Formats: sequence, C-alpha cells, structure tokens
Amino acid sequence: MKSFPKFKLVIAAILFSTTGFAAGDALNEAINSPMVWAFTLAIVMLIMALWALNKALNTIKWMTAKDKAEAADEVAVEQAPENTILHALTDAVPVENEEDILLDHDYDGIKELDNNLPPWWKYGFYITIVWGIGYFIAYHVLGSYPLQDEEFKIEMAEENAKVEAYIASLGAAVDESNVVALTDESNLAKGRTIFKQKCVACHLDDGGGNAIGPNLTDDYWINGDGSIAEIFKVVKYGGSDGSGMQSWDGELSAQKMQQVASFVLSLRGTTPAAPKDPQGEYYPLNTEESADAEMPAEDAENAAEETEESVTESTDEAGAE
Repeated sequence: MKSFPKFKLVIAAILFSTTGFAAGDALNEAINSPMVWAFTLAIVMLIMALWALNKALNTIKWMTAKDKAEAADEVAVEQAPENTILHALTDAVPVENEEDILLDHDYDGIKELDNNLPPWWKYGFYITIVWGIGYFIAYHVLGSYPLQDEEFKIEMAEENAKVEAYIASLGAAVDESNVVALTDESNLAKGRTIFKQKCVACHLDDGGGNAIGPNLTDDYWINGDGSIAEIFKVVKYGGSDGSGMQSWDGELSAQKMQQVASFVLSLRGTTPAAPKDPQGEYYPLNTEESADAEMPAEDAENAAEETEESVTESTDEAGAE
C-alpha cells in the first residue's frame, strides 16, 4: 500500500503527543486516566477509518481499470466480425504483408501485386454465367418466353388496340365540324369494307361511278368541294335534293362515317376501270389551287350535261316510286 508511510508519520505524531502529554504528568496518572484511553481509542479508530478509506479508493481504481479493459475487449470483439466480413468480400492482403504477393515484374520502378479477384466479383460473374445458360434454354430452346422482335410485335399490337379503343370512345363526338381524314391502314380498310357494303351499288367497287352514282376519283363534285368535311356531311345527311344520295346517319356510327369518308377521299386521283364522265363543279385535288379554278371547257360541258341527266333520272325515279 503506497500510502502506508504517510500513516506511519501520523501514528508517530500521535504517539509523540501522547508521550508529551504523559511526560507532563505522572506516568501512573496517565495510564490510569480514562481520558488518555479515550483519546487513544479515538486515534486508533481514526487510523482504521483512514486505512479502510484508502483500501476502498484502491479498489475503485482497480475496478475502473478492469471495466476499461473489458470495454476495450468488447469493442475488439464487435469489430472482429466486421473485419471478417470485409475480408471475406475482398480477400485483400494487409499492406504489411504485400511483400508476400509481390511479383518479379518491374516497370520503371512500378511493381505488380498478385492480388486475388474479390470474391463478390467472382461469385457475381458465376451467377451471370448460370443466368445466361438459363436464359438461353428458356428463350431459345424451350421457347417459354417471346424473343425481342416477337415481344415488340406483341407490345405494338397492345398499343394499337389501346389507340383503337380510344378512337372508338371518341367516335360519337365526331361531326362535320371537327372530322379529320384517317390515313392509317386499319381505318382505311374498315372504310373500304363499309364502302363495299353500302356504296358499290351506285359508285362501283373502284369508285368509278355508274348510271346512278357519280365518279368519286376525279376532281368534280356534285355535293360539296371534295374535302373530308363535305364528304362526311354527304355521307351523314345525304346528297342535295334530287341526287338520290341517302342519309346514313341512322345506320352508321360517327366513327364508321368518318372511316368511309376517309376511304372515299383516298380514292381521289386513282384510275378506275371505266370512269364515268365528270359531274358537278370542278375542285382540284391540290388544296393550294383556287376552289373556283377554271375547268377545261370540254370537261365543264360534259359535267353540266351529266349533272342535268342525273338530276332528271333521279327525279323520274322518285316520281315513279
């Protein structure tokens, strides 16, 4: 106990004072005096208390040091798994041991280490190999899933179906004020089907016209100016009085009338097998030309005669009915 010499000094001082006290009186009186024994007992108890306090302080210091050591050990134990996991992922060699993996290659003082590939990279590479084999078997051998070109066609078909559904939902809102010409193959094919069902009796299959209906492939029009809006209006409401063109508003939906009108518009400029002579007014196909452009004299005369004959025949037929 390091503080024990200090206690020796305290005890010597106490004994010296006791001796001095005894020297002043008779020795017998000192020994027999209760005060001397009481004082001596107090001094002994004080010495024991100081000794116990010193021992307690030393014990506290020892326990504190022990706790710190245990805490350091716990930290080391906690860090050990992290270091183990990091080493398992990287398989890295400590810097102090790099000499063990140093190769003989020397490039202007630059040397090469023979480090292993990181395990995470190797295992990832192995997984891609297994995945590639499984992909080849599933897509190219078993055909369980579509290839890219087939998948593209499937997705395009789905998107086209969505577009058609959207157009169908807007079909009822189409009229002569907002109708636009449809140019995609799907709608033109549907318009041609409607044309064959409803219009070939008067205009023939190629739109060249016959004794009843006019030619739809030239630039002469009895009703309207040949625009998509005017063609849609004729299909919807019928032709002018006496022309014999009926209204399809009650039989065809707005979408179907737009499709057949778009198909009729696509016939302009084509060459039918036996085109009927021009009828009506001349409206050139090129929209930049004036609507009242001067038509050839021969065509104008023929158109006037055909229009008059058509109107007369339609009137006679209506009267006969």
